[in-house]
Amino acid sequence: MDKESADVVFEVGGRPRESGREKSKTETTEFYAHRIVLKTAAPLLAELCNSDDSPSRIKLPNESPQIFHHLLSYIYGCNIPDFGSDIAHTKGIIEAADKFGVTYLKLAAEANYVSSTTIDFDNMMECLHFAVSKNCALLKESVMDFVAKNKDEILEKQTMLDAPGGLVNDILAAMVRGERTKWLFGGYKGCKFNAMGITELRRRAYESGIDVDGSREMLISALKQSEADKLS
Repeated sequence: MDKESADVVFEVGGRPRESGREKSKTETTEFYAHRIVLKTAAPLLAELCNSDDSPSRIKLPNESPQIFHHLLSYIYGCNIPDFGSDIAHTKGIIEAADKFGVTYLKLAAEANYVSSTTIDFDNMMECLHFAVSKNCALLKESVMDFVAKNKDEILEKQTMLDAPGGLVNDILAAMVRGERTKWLFGGYKGCKFNAMGITELRRRAYESGIDVDGSREMLISALKQSEADKLS
């Protein structure tokens, strides 16, 4: 936010909105930043700075100034924001972090979403659709665990008729995790990664230098390849 040294200015907000019969605009807030920092910590944001002007001005009318402030603060090395109990705010941070490629802020917000939300029959589909749309593997796993534990009632109520496609492997993985004791004691014959939760897969991916912001299938495939490369 140092105006004198900044070579990038983000103009955030200002989207038209309707209030009754009158049209107005949301407030626009300026944020000052530096290309060299953005290139290192948020390459997708840096790509928006494609003009030779100094400072380069980027309009983001559809973004929330409050959420963008959290995003930019995190990029500059400040602490992860206090998400509080406002799930809508947390989801907004996930959406912005996903859109601009700020991976670890997205994962932190997702973890807060999961820890602050009790999955039940009323919210499971909302959580599932959001998880799929924003590639939130941990949230998706939480819903799948709920499905595996309540499969009889879900089948009876046909709760998942409007579920996104391609969930078979996720449901099977949830069932495998429910029988994890077999794997721990050597009775599980499948790929060892199949019995792991997303948190464990992400930890192993991080230790192996693999991108942690991927689907369950992507993480397992990358970890398998990493092990194969070590043996070759």
